[in-house]
Amino acid sequence: MNLKQSKIVLGSMMIAVLLCGCGSNTTFKAGDVDKNTISVNKKGVVRVASVESFDKSYYDSAELEDYLNNVVNTYNDKKGEEVVELTSFEVADKTASAVFKYSGIEYYKELNDVYADYMTVKEAITAGILPEMLKDAESGKNVTLEEVAENGSYHVLAIHEEFDVRVDGKIKYYDNCENITKSEAHTKEDVLSVIIFK
Repeated sequence: MNLKQSKIVLGSMMIAVLLCGCGSNTTFKAGDVDKNTISVNKKGVVRVASVESFDKSYYDSAELEDYLNNVVNTYNDKKGEEVVELTSFEVADKTASAVFKYSGIEYYKELNDVYADYMTVKEAITAGILPEMLKDAESGKNVTLEEVAENGSYHVLAIHEEFDVRVDGKIKYYDNCENITKSEAHTKEDVLSVIIFK
C-alpha cells in the first residue's frame, strides 16, 4: 500500500473517534464492535472505533498501523502532551478496526476536523445548540427545551456524524437519533444529533 492509499483508508478511520469510558459499555477495543462507534464518559473522555473495509490485495496492515501511530504522535507533539492514543488496532476478515482514546472532545474535533461538543445542558442552552423540541427517551414523546432545561447538570453529546453511540449513564432525551436503549443510540449522517444523559 502506498502513502496515498494508506491516507485514503486512514482518512476514513480517523473520522471515527472515541470517547473513553470507565465502564464496559464505553470502553472497547478493536474487534469488539462492527460499526463506527463513539463513546463518552461523564468526565468527557472520548473513545472512537473506526471500522472500515480492508479488502484490497495491496493494503498493508503494518503500514496502516504505523501511519495511524504517526498521525497520533505528530498531533501529541504539536499539543505538547499525550491527548490522543491509538489504544488498539486489528485487521481480521478483510476489515480494519482502530480505536482511539481522546482526553477531551476538543482534541477529537481538531484532529478530525469535525463538529462535536460535550457539555452540560445549561452550557448547551447558552451555546444555542439544543433544539426547541426533543424526544423523551423513555416515553418517545416530545418534550420542550424548557422542560429539558430543568435538568441543567445533565450531560450533552452533540455530533454531526453517523455513529453507534455509547454513554456512561442513562439517556434521557435525544434529537436526530434512532435505536435508543438505556445507554446507546445511533446518530444520523449529515445532521446534528443530540444525546442528553444523566
